[in-house]
Amino acid sequence: MIIAFIFVTSYQYVDRIFVSQLGDVATAAIGMAFTLQMVVISLGVGIGNGVNSFISRNLGANKNEVAENTILHAFLIAIVVGLLLTAMGLLGQRFLFRQLGADGQLLEFITAYLTIIFLFTPVNLLTMVSSSVYQGWGDTVSPMKFMLLGNIINLTLDPLLIFGLASFPELGIQGAAWATGLGRAVSLLYVGYQMFFRHQPTQLKLRLFRLDRAIISGVFQVGLPASVSQMLTSVAMMFVFYVLNPFGSDARAAYTIVFTYEMVIFLPAIGISQAVSILTGHNFGAGHFERVNKVYFTGIGVAFSIMAFSALIIIVFST
Repeated sequence: MIIAFIFVTSYQYVDRIFVSQLGDVATAAIGMAFTLQMVVISLGVGIGNGVNSFISRNLGANKNEVAENTILHAFLIAIVVGLLLTAMGLLGQRFLFRQLGADGQLLEFITAYLTIIFLFTPVNLLTMVSSSVYQGWGDTVSPMKFMLLGNIINLTLDPLLIFGLASFPELGIQGAAWATGLGRAVSLLYVGYQMFFRHQPTQLKLRLFRLDRAIISGVFQVGLPASVSQMLTSVAMMFVFYVLNPFGSDARAAYTIVFTYEMVIFLPAIGISQAVSILTGHNFGAGHFERVNKVYFTGIGVAFSIMAFSALIIIVFST
């Protein structure tokens, strides 16, 4: 599960590696753009947490039909939220980054990149929610496979579309966005094939779909607080970029590199938290409350150990 979550966010890290070769302004642009992408990721992770928690609890209570209906509700939520975010992002991105001090070429780079990213937002959310569906069903391997496929596509297309290699058009920072979007689209196509043709993790019965407010409420009761807590990170990053405004693109580019390493370090802890959520849901639904406490404290211990080790590495090799 940790590996799957790394794949969810690694699109941005791969993009930064290649975009950094376009100069400090481009590096700063993709860093600032990520603060708004983080809002989308936060909502995707939050909704996903709500979905896998609701599914796992109902599976634990042997309510398989409710769990299956939750999958279709999850797709509906992802599409609606994705379309809303696309509209809001396209309409508000330029105003937001002007307030953060971006102008000239920096602002043009940011909006050129994000415009394409926002067009793929529904695809992104559907892919993230699909991953959570598998995890809620206890399958943590399949999400890793289709996320890996998307990352391979992204890694392959990034240099081709950014630098115009092998007769591909040279699109610069927009090439990174197209590579990311197409990688996610391929992931989603693979997921759709697995779900609707191979009936994994279960056979979906579209004709039995009934809109259920209890399912939507159950997903958001868990997912919304998780989304808001992660969005605070995005707000904090925006504030740092605002403070760095007087120091120019060099400072912004340096901060982009720093928080990239920082977020990589946090990924194992986030993956563990998702695993704890799923195991808690299964055991809570089955009435095994003593196991819930064991899962909780084991998760805290493992996450603390990993973070402490990571902190030690940073301290030792900081220079």
